[in-house]
Amino acid sequence: KHREISFPASYFEMLFNFFNGYNFTVYENSPEEHTVAVDPEMLGHIFENLIDYNKDTGTFYTPKEIVQYMTQESLVEYLKTHLEKDRTEIENLVKNQSANSFTDKELEKINGLLDNVKICDPAIGSGAFPMGMLQEIFNLKALINFKLGFDVWSPATVKQNIIQNSIYGVDLDEGAVEIARLRFWLSLVVDEGMPKALTNLDYKIMQGNSVVESFKGIDLSKIALGNDLQIVENMQTDLFGNRTDDQMKITVGKSGLAEEIQKLIKKYFTAKTTQKREIKSKIQTKIAEHIDYNLELRENQLYRQIADLENVKTLKTNQQKALAQLKTDLQNLSNTRKELQKIQTKEEKPYFLWHLFFADVLSKGGFDIVIGNPPYIEFKNLDKELKNELEDSNTNNFYTAKGKYDIYVTFYEMAQRL
Repeated sequence: KHREISFPASYFEMLFNFFNGYNFTVYENSPEEHTVAVDPEMLGHIFENLIDYNKDTGTFYTPKEIVQYMTQESLVEYLKTHLEKDRTEIENLVKNQSANSFTDKELEKINGLLDNVKICDPAIGSGAFPMGMLQEIFNLKALINFKLGFDVWSPATVKQNIIQNSIYGVDLDEGAVEIARLRFWLSLVVDEGMPKALTNLDYKIMQGNSVVESFKGIDLSKIALGNDLQIVENMQTDLFGNRTDDQMKITVGKSGLAEEIQKLIKKYFTAKTTQKREIKSKIQTKIAEHIDYNLELRENQLYRQIADLENVKTLKTNQQKALAQLKTDLQNLSNTRKELQKIQTKEEKPYFLWHLFFADVLSKGGFDIVIGNPPYIEFKNLDKELKNELEDSNTNNFYTAKGKYDIYVTFYEMAQRL
């Protein structure tokens, strides 16, 4: 049975007026008006509305004029590093699409540099900066293609290669990561006759806390380097085989675990789509195993210390306080292990393993360009656990996380490291 629904023409008028309030463009980082695809302002506003807690997370949307300026300046600096050319000439190439002062051989070299550049946004948000870099690189390659007269030119293929080979990003918010992936897909759709699935970006644009590569004081920065992790069998122990007190906070690796993780990572990149989810789950399980291994070692140490004090017939006041604190620490550690189990069932993680997931870049010296708009949160408004991770001297902590700091300074420091 069908129902008749009254749908006044004014509803359509309201809808189209809404759409007309936005420009549509494929040149995501350009302040100029074009009419090809979805404008970044629309996705940017969607992103802002989705993150209704943006003041707490320090999230801000960056205007496209700023994005274009920063992406072009970054690309100029990158090319200047590798070319024996005057900066003005390089600026003219990047900003004005003028290649008159470059020979064919120099243009071929630039094309190679563009193929090899590695770019990261450690606070990717909705993806404005990587999208800007994608468009600037694409524009240059299109110009070079025109000048050198390449036989084949496929805009969609060129863009896909840039996304696959050059773009990396991380964000704390899983929703932001999904929007960034959507923007990359949209950028390809406009150049494809028939839309197709985007190549898996699970290990290129990822969720995580960019400035934390540890969990509850456990350093995770060396998890991809099996030989660099201290193996517990080679460490100082007491008569009962327990680690001594001064080594309780040292992160150790279970023999062979890091190698297993690396094998899974390599397998993931060559796996079929149907296998990727299963492999990713195994990788996360192995990472959790490494963390829990260290938590268990600390837990066993606390059990020993508690037993030592409980064997004393008459405890002094300071010993009673120490015993109470040890029991509190043990309970907290037990809660942490339970928390770790819960975290493994979720996509969002409170840390990011730079040296594991982006090992292909960091093992070769790091990124050529790190670009983005970091969150802005004063230290007094930071989550207590996050503050502890940033300031923990037992992990890869920050020199800038001292005194009255803002979280953006740790992003500056991280950018230099990357």
